[in-house]
Amino acid sequence: KNLGPNLVCSIVLKDLFLLAAMLKVIASLCLHGCVATWWHSIPLTKTLQQAWAEDIPGLGPGCYGVWTPKWQHEQGDIPANLQQSLNATAPELLQRIQQHECPYGRALPGQVTWPQSQFETAGQRSILGVVAVVYSYVPYVLAFKAIVDAAREMWRNRYKTTSQLYVLLWVLCALILQEGILKHIFRQPRPGTMMQVKNYEGRYVGSCVQSCGFPSSHSMLATGWLTILVLMRLSYVHTLASPASLTERDKILQFLKYLLQGKPYEFYRQEGSTPTEFMADVTMWLIALGPVPIMRVVLYDHSVEQIMTGSMLGILFALLWWQI
Repeated sequence: KNLGPNLVCSIVLKDLFLLAAMLKVIASLCLHGCVATWWHSIPLTKTLQQAWAEDIPGLGPGCYGVWTPKWQHEQGDIPANLQQSLNATAPELLQRIQQHECPYGRALPGQVTWPQSQFETAGQRSILGVVAVVYSYVPYVLAFKAIVDAAREMWRNRYKTTSQLYVLLWVLCALILQEGILKHIFRQPRPGTMMQVKNYEGRYVGSCVQSCGFPSSHSMLATGWLTILVLMRLSYVHTLASPASLTERDKILQFLKYLLQGKPYEFYRQEGSTPTEFMADVTMWLIALGPVPIMRVVLYDHSVEQIMTGSMLGILFALLWWQI
């Protein structure tokens, strides 16, 4: 028997509170004893600690960097105090800014910064940075896949399945809410627009993306999409043991068949899933979508405040959408 929407939402909220309590316990363990030395030596931990302690969003009159032609057109020259500071500590970055080039790297399509500074005074590209760039494109890949699946179904069968239309409408409404309304209301720049952020190594870091950063669209899409996927999978879970119509081997082959066709959700509709299968599926989506907000901080495309607000909005909007 399928779970009702209200029961599903209550289960999800209960699990979220439980997860928060578990994370609090894990964090307390990481701050004490011999674990602390190892934990604080990880580059990702250092980056997040620095970002949390110095949660500084972008400064300035608009959502554009001091190196952009738009700054020169609307604000004039680089502020004198910034010129003096950079001339004394990082003259090569000052020269790059005067040439209207981002000192941290370059902006990629989709509001993503590719960190590749050639100067020692700015943040360098790392394996973690490359992973963060890849994770930043996960929501776009999923959105593209949902559009392709919907178009394929419309072309083949002249209709769109309910779940595909449901997810596409959620993505569209979330983007309109974020990019069309909230970011224009708050107009909070991204980190590093006026060279005010340094990483734990003392190097200048920030975002090359020239758009407002509050709240984070990537975080909202990732956490909201994850919430909807969990709710959808919960509705396919059998409360008792799975039906005996298929053996475990046949079920795996059947799932792989649907997966290769790009329709893994059809497996759940046909056969449902056991709690173990549900947890395995959710774990896969957690690995794919869970790190997205953190990786946005790693790239300095968002501050901690921006990704936390975006994540909370994503979960709340997804729960509201599920009720609708």
